[in-house]
Formats: sequence, structure tokens, C-alpha cells
Amino acid sequence: MNKKQIISQTATVAAALAILVALGCSSIEPAIQSGLDARQQYEQRKADEKAEKERLRLAEEQAARDRVAAEAAAKEEEEAKLRAQYAAGPNTLEHGRRGFLWKPKSDNDGFPVVIIPPRFSHKTRLVMVDGQRFKVSGKPANGYREHYRMRRHFPAGVPVTVVAEASDGEGGPVYRWTWVVADPSVRNDSNITPSMERVQ
Repeated sequence: MNKKQIISQTATVAAALAILVALGCSSIEPAIQSGLDARQQYEQRKADEKAEKERLRLAEEQAARDRVAAEAAAKEEEEAKLRAQYAAGPNTLEHGRRGFLWKPKSDNDGFPVVIIPPRFSHKTRLVMVDGQRFKVSGKPANGYREHYRMRRHFPAGVPVTVVAEASDGEGGPVYRWTWVVADPSVRNDSNITPSMERVQ
């Protein structure tokens, strides 16, 4: 093989290599771009899923707050109705079943609790159980009724006397109601008719 033939073959091989390189690059670039696109799509999908979860979480929290607010508003509306209904004062209280409750074990501490009718709320000047005076516990609840809690239990079958005195306001007449709980170990729910007298 002479020198001219060697140069010609070398040029041919170089041209062929250049073509192969060009073809190789043109096939690799789309593959790389396709991989990048798939990665971006995956990351976008994960970001969308995360945003949707956050949106649902916020919506659930807002719904919970709305439920609490609605329940509070309904309770306040009910309390307002009761306050208006019983604004006439305790001296208009009817005898019989009117919301008096004796519980031998309260849900809070397991001790007895007396719940008096709502017309007494914010109008009582004293409440006594077997001659012992008690203070109201918290705000009116459970039908706008005041709660009086005791720190001791009472023997079963031994009657307990509950006395409440209240007035319509400063300078108004004072009335006394007396409930006799025949068995303090048993729940008495509005089934005791009180006696009533004017004391002032």
C-alpha cells in the first residue's frame, strides 16, 4: 500500500468516526432531556400532593373551629333564652318539677352536688344542705342552673334537707324553698315538690 492509499483510508476512517460521534450525540441529548423532564414532573407531582394535604389539613382545622363556634353560639343562645325566660325572678317559681336535681355522685369529683332551678340563678343569697351553707360552684350551666358541691357523702336512707333563699333584687321580697331528699344515695331529678315561704 502506497502513501496515497494510506492517507485516503485514514481520511475515510476519520470521516466515519465523525459521523458516528455526531449520531451518538444526537441520540444521547434527547435521552438526557427526557430524564430531566421526568424528574421535574415527579417533583411537581410531589409538590402538588404536599400542597393538597396542607389544604385538606387547613380545611379540617377550620371546619373543627366552625363546629366549636357553632356549638358555643347555640349554647349561648339557649342560655340567653333561659335568662330571658326566668328573668321574672324566683318568686314566680311553680311548685313541683322545675329543674331541681340531687346527685349523690357528681361527674366531676364523685361527691354530692345540688343543682337548683334556673330562676334562682344570680338571685340566691344562701343555699344550705342539712344546715350547712354552701357557695355556688362556677357559672350556671346545664340549663342555666347553679351548682352547689359538697365534700362529704350522706348516709343512705337518711333524709337530707336542701334550703335555698332568693330575692328579685335589692330591697325585694325574699323567699325560701325547701326540698327534702328522702334518700341522698339516690339521684333525685326534679321529682321533689318544694315548700315555699316568704321570709322577708
